[in-house]
Amino acid sequence: MTELSIIITVFNGGKFLYESLKELGTWLKQHNKFELIVVNDGSSDDTLRILENFKKQTPNYFLVDLKENQGKGFALREGMKRASGDCIGFTDADLPYGLGVFDQMLSLMKADPNISFLYGSRHHALSRSKKGYGFIRSIGRLFFSYIIRLLAVPNVPYTQCGIKMFRKDFFDDVL
Repeated sequence: MTELSIIITVFNGGKFLYESLKELGTWLKQHNKFELIVVNDGSSDDTLRILENFKKQTPNYFLVDLKENQGKGFALREGMKRASGDCIGFTDADLPYGLGVFDQMLSLMKADPNISFLYGSRHHALSRSKKGYGFIRSIGRLFFSYIIRLLAVPNVPYTQCGIKMFRKDFFDDVL
């Protein structure tokens, strides 16, 4: 039984990917009921080679290789289709929120069967996402987040945060 499927999408992550995978490999060895699904979104650098090498040494690791870049949303959906865990989580390939957050989120899910969806915040004290975004990107991110809240999810303040978890049956119902 797989408790948690973690999905990571990556496009041209060759510069940082090795370090992320090393951290993931160590963490996964402590979590035998988890699976990792990495979707290579048509990278043109050495990302695929790095991912294939990682596959040789990591149990419960599945690689999805998209031959052309389809965008993060498409790549994420491809990974979700292959997920077998009771819960599905995803984060960015540079692991800006760490991996311990998955343990915390899964504990919350297990403790309360009424929770179907959890999302992170860049402003949380444990977040490692402290990137200094430029002025234009900061304004664009705030504007886009405002539009998403206005049109789709008014009670979710951090729709663009790159860490989320939900129950598989919730995902199945949405699709």
